[in-house]
Amino acid sequence: MVVPQGTIFPVDRFHVTSSWVVERTFGWLVKHRRCVRDYETRPDHHEAMVYLAEIHTLTRRLARDSGPAIG
Repeated sequence: MVVPQGTIFPVDRFHVTSSWVVERTFGWLVKHRRCVRDYETRPDHHEAMVYLAEIHTLTRRLARDSGPAIG
């Protein structure tokens, strides 16, 4: 990335990309109802729901990208 000299706002590329990853992950979590509201009274239960939501999201993405099954 080439930033011209004399720009008014310096660009911190790492900060922009890392915040985008965090916001994208939160966007995926919002699709799961139990992660949107504070239903769980214990923090470990909420953490478990976040793990389950991420497992569900990632397995769907992997299954979609793997293509048709052979056999």
